[in-house]
Amino acid sequence: MKIALNKNTLSFILANAWHVADKRSTSRILSCILFRVTAKDGMLKIAATNPKNSVQQHVKVNADGDGAFAVQAKSIYDVVRVLPENEVEIDRYSDDRILVRCGKFTSRIPVLSEEEFPTLPDPRKLDVKKQFPMPSRQLERLIKHTSFSISEDETRPYINGALFESDKGILRMVTTDGHRMTVYKEEPEEAGRIPKNKILIPLPGIRELEKFLESGEEKINVSFEQGSLHFVKKVIAPDGSDVEILLSLRLTESEFPPYEAVIPRSNDKVCICNRSALLDAIRRVSVLASERQRTINFQLVQNTLNLRAEYHDAGETEEEVEVAYTGEQMSVGFNSAYLIHVLGALPSEQIEIRLGGELDGAIFKPAENDDFIGIVMPIRL
Repeated sequence: MKIALNKNTLSFILANAWHVADKRSTSRILSCILFRVTAKDGMLKIAATNPKNSVQQHVKVNADGDGAFAVQAKSIYDVVRVLPENEVEIDRYSDDRILVRCGKFTSRIPVLSEEEFPTLPDPRKLDVKKQFPMPSRQLERLIKHTSFSISEDETRPYINGALFESDKGILRMVTTDGHRMTVYKEEPEEAGRIPKNKILIPLPGIRELEKFLESGEEKINVSFEQGSLHFVKKVIAPDGSDVEILLSLRLTESEFPPYEAVIPRSNDKVCICNRSALLDAIRRVSVLASERQRTINFQLVQNTLNLRAEYHDAGETEEEVEVAYTGEQMSVGFNSAYLIHVLGALPSEQIEIRLGGELDGAIFKPAENDDFIGIVMPIRL
């Protein structure tokens, strides 16, 4: 078999696939990228997989004969990305070698049999009732506003990921690491076509989905399958070719904690302020913070929030922020990094902070709605 395609397009496709290949696996085949071509329609499939995710891409090429092989992801990617701006030819001239040719450059790379490569799902063949369109930008925002509070502890799979819910025309994503929790919702235009569901996407899948959403069509096709979630989109390659990309994520079987029970219902001390002003002030007050010392003290009095931090040998910092507050005086401590994260994710400039007691979780939300709810647990002062 022989194939020929634009160097930049091949490099673009390989960049989407090589990081998915499990380069640390003891199984050689999982560190490979699969090439499969059918001469009849000139369609090249390039795929990579690991125990948690897989990606498949389809693009039209000039092909001479059917064939397939699996090649080490790092080897083929490193070779192709340094090639000159010419057409690339790949020739499987023997059972265990391919020849890569571009201009006056040639390279011979070992390959494995395609039969060793795992069989991957094809979400395009699922029942159409399990498939639905989704605006990619809305899905991107769901991740952007919640992913910062996902637990990175792999021994706690029930929070080492993001809860994704679809119900009554609302898409919702929820994350927590035990010290903070974030809930964010969107209402897509075609909400009626999205089936009711509740799934837990592991952290590696969320990171892969972030990359997947960086470019492409405004709408992607999504489908649920037992234990898996699939996404399909089309992008334009550097040479103008259409590339279809299929991303499959394996879901976590663990059950996410009942997050609604964690949202405080009786926080009656309400403070209204400007998000950017508060965020900038917290960054200044926490400038002397270290990994072990991140506590910042919130002192609320009439229309004033006093931020104060003491860092032992490093010194102390303090700043006042103008707020709208008429409640009783109170003081509560927080991890400054958690505050920076939640304020950085809040999608509104006018925000509402709802406080309870010294040990009650604080709510951070837009003043005008409940689309975003960030909960941060306090630190005992």
